[in-house]
Formats: sequence, C-alpha cells, structure tokens
Amino acid sequence: MLFQIPFVYYLFVIALFIFISSGKISFKNHMPMIFFLLTIFPGIINLMTHNIYNHQEIHFSALNFISHSDFFAAYSIYFLQLVLVVILYKFFYDYSSIRIGQSKINERWEIISSYFLKRRIVLNAIIISAICWFIGFYIRFILSDMDDFTAPVRANSVEEIRESSYGRSETLSGIFMMIPYFMLFILIEFKKYTAALLVFSFYILEIISAGSKTGFIIPLFYIFAYLLIRKRIKFKLSYVFIIIILAIPSFALGELIRTELQGWSYGTEYNLFSWMPGMARRDTSIGQTAVMIADPEIYAYFILDYIKSFFGLAVPSFIWPDKPMAPGYEIAKIFGFGVQAAAPGWLGGLLFIFGPIGLILSPLIVSFVLSQFSVQFSRASERISLKYPIIYFILIDVINIFMDGQYHSLLPNIIILLLQISIIFIFFGIFNNLIIKLPPTITSLLNFFRREI
Repeated sequence: MLFQIPFVYYLFVIALFIFISSGKISFKNHMPMIFFLLTIFPGIINLMTHNIYNHQEIHFSALNFISHSDFFAAYSIYFLQLVLVVILYKFFYDYSSIRIGQSKINERWEIISSYFLKRRIVLNAIIISAICWFIGFYIRFILSDMDDFTAPVRANSVEEIRESSYGRSETLSGIFMMIPYFMLFILIEFKKYTAALLVFSFYILEIISAGSKTGFIIPLFYIFAYLLIRKRIKFKLSYVFIIIILAIPSFALGELIRTELQGWSYGTEYNLFSWMPGMARRDTSIGQTAVMIADPEIYAYFILDYIKSFFGLAVPSFIWPDKPMAPGYEIAKIFGFGVQAAAPGWLGGLLFIFGPIGLILSPLIVSFVLSQFSVQFSRASERISLKYPIIYFILIDVINIFMDGQYHSLLPNIIILLLQISIIFIFFGIFNNLIIKLPPTITSLLNFFRREI
C-alpha cells in the first residue's frame, strides 16, 4: 500500500488541475502544465512497480536509505509541492493574462516570417536539415574512433567516460543533429506538412543513432501537441490511442538500440515488451527526492559544487579539457547507482541548489516559468510566425530540464540554442546568396529545385 498511495496523490493533483482550469483541459491554454504533469508519471510507475520488480534488492529504493514512515512523510511533502505548483501556476497565469492581454506579433517577427516565406522555406529547410544531420553523424560516429565508443552506463569509471568518444562527441554532434527537429516545427508553423514529414525522417535517424530509450514516441507526441496548440488540428480521443499504441514498438526499438550501443545483448529474451522492467526502474526521481527531503545531510556537502557546475559546464571541452564532469555522476554516487548519471527530478534538482529552503522556492519558480509559456500560447495569434516554433522549442528544453532536474545544463542549453538558431540563419543566408555568392552551377541547381518544390 505504501507504493500505491503516490498514484492516488497524483490523480488528486490531476483533478485539481482540471478543476482550476474551469473543469476542462485546454490544450492551447495550458499545454506547458500538461507537459510538466506528464513528466511526473514515469516516477509514479517506478514506485508502483517497486515490489513487482524488486527495486529494493536489485535497483534503487528509498527504503535502503530511510524508514517506511520517513518515506511516506517525504513523498507526501513531494506531492504537496505539486499541489502548490498547480495552485500558483493558476495564480500567475491569470495575473499575467490580465496584464498582457491579447498577444500581438511584433513587427520584427512579421518581417522575418514573411522573408522566410518568400525564400521558399521548404527547400531551405530540407537542405539545412540534411546537411546538419550528416555533420552531426560525422562528428559522432566517423570523426571519433568507433573502437572507443562507450555509452555512460557501460563505462567502468567517470574517467573512462571523459576519455570515450561518446563523452567527447555527444554534445557537439547533438548541436547539429537537433536542428532537423527545430526545422520540423518551423515547417509545421508555415503549414508545409509534406516537407515536415520528410524532415522528421532525418530526426528519426538521429533518435536511432543516439540510442534513445523511448524511441520516436516523445518527438511524435510533441508534434501532435504543437498542432493542437496552433489549432492546426482538433483534439480527438483517437489521437491518444494512436500515441499509446505507437509507444509500444517505440519503446521496444529504443531499448534494443540503446542496449546494442552499450555493448550488451538481449539475446533470446528480447520481445515487444522486454523494455517494461527497464522503463519501470528508470525514473527514480521521486524516491531520490524523498530521501533528500527526509535527510538533507545526505546531499548538503554537494550544494556548493553543484552551483559551481552551472558555469563550468558552459565552457567547451576544447577550451577546458579537464573541466569537472556533469554533477549527475556525483548524484549517482550519493544514491549508490555506480558509474552513471542520475537525475533527481524537478524538486530534487532545486534542493541541490537551495537546500531545504528549496521546498519554499521550487513551487514558485516552476509555476511561474510554466505560466509564462502558457500565456504566450494562449494569447497567440493564428497568423504564421517564427516566434511560436522558437518559443515551443525552448519550452521542450525547459520541460526536459524540469523532468530530470538537471538545472546545471541551463546555461549550456541557452548557448546551444543560440548556436542552433545562428547555424540555421547562416545556412539560410548562404543558400540565398545573402552571405556569400554561390557558384553559378549551385545557384542554378537551387533555383531548379525551388521551382519544382
């Protein structure tokens, strides 16, 4: 019963959110909050399967650190924080909506958006996506020595991760390989759906090469959500069933590829549902946070180093080769995970920054940030604008940071986002003879495709 109560708490939070949203879930108005609440669910699954998959013996369990009563009290506090997030979110959302009123697209956004339309965005997006994907693939798998390719959980030490090609090439290649994903939302915004489908195929290849454990289902979910937010489609219950049905082969494919990249093999044990035990064990964020709430001393020594990592991780490795590793590896050591990175979740990550006072500040920070994204989309004009895919792409980054509690990656993510936008505009300028004059042969070829597309 100890591990089933969190699910009841979670349902209460969902019901509270629906109630304060005037009795219905508005995808356009409150999608950021919906995203956030969905990121909590994997942690709920981890707790509910605690005894089914024997987490206490073969995986992480909060009960290996604190007593049953302390655990119950701690995760009750955790869900009280969630309740506060929902209530404060509604307050900030209403206040900001009144203050801002109907959003108008800035004239500068109008100029940029119309310029993209005049320059045949479809051809530019396809070419830029293809080039960036091949650059990313080259950096990750060809420029780096494949013999040294090692995924983090397969390494024997943190030093081995630092020296592996995986550790050295993952971030740099990711800058380029995520650009097709960015271009995908731009094409959807400009209603170029056929081209968006083609660009999505590039991103599917990125997912496969990166060994994502969830496969293609999360990007597909975000695409559906963007179409709903921008009123390109109306919500149908069938969409939910489609996502659920596709999730099964997606998880199976992701788990198989990730396992192969880690140097392991499922052998004859692999089937369509082999991923379930691993997925159930994956998100231990609620358990970690419960331990931190019950025993602040367990992480107090690491607060200063965690704060320092905010700035150290933003320095590229080629400038600072011996910079400290991401704090996720030290967090894993705290909770006995061995040589791998651990994610403490939205609340645990903020406790690493503020200590116990984070229980007061966390709901304020999270609710305010989510409310500002919601206001932007709820007041959005239906006119085409580059503003919305850019805001949406930032929102996905923010949700990922909240989900893992990896706030140390905030500054690097901002730098990476600015680099990605710069790369898109640089390539766009090159292909339209705005930066350099292309050879006549290439210009003629581009003009031919522009006429055809």
